[in-house]
Amino acid sequence: MAVYMHRERTGRAPRIAGVVLAVAMAAAGGWAAYRYVFGAGFPSGTHDVQVYTVDGALTTPGAGRGGFLGMCDADTFHITVDSAELCVSVNGSLGTVPATGTDRGIVLAGPAVASLRSLTAGEDASMILLRHDGGWVAAVDSGALADGGPLTATPVD
Repeated sequence: MAVYMHRERTGRAPRIAGVVLAVAMAAAGGWAAYRYVFGAGFPSGTHDVQVYTVDGALTTPGAGRGGFLGMCDADTFHITVDSAELCVSVNGSLGTVPATGTDRGIVLAGPAVASLRSLTAGEDASMILLRHDGGWVAAVDSGALADGGPLTATPVD
């Protein structure tokens, strides 16, 4: 009695599904990395932002130093504020405050400015950075907190 081995033929569907899944995962990973490095911009409406202070003594010029994932080196971030490239060392997150995306930029209302002042009290900070959805979105001069708000934050690239 002869035994024949029968090899079942599989269609292309499993291979195509695997390729589609691999491409989708690569695209999602690429999009996440893009958003992490370049930020996603700040959407319209009110959203919570994380608050970080910048140590001015450790801030250095960052022209041409923006490296892997927006880092200058192991512990400093590369940002651009008012066309000045900087490598900043940050402290935080110290908490969150509400910020509103408008056609004029990112606005912090009076109560948000008071919360920001409270969160950063005791910090020796030259600048305050706001982070949303994995990216730096705005900078606030520490001296501007004394005015009480509302204030429009400076966009960060």
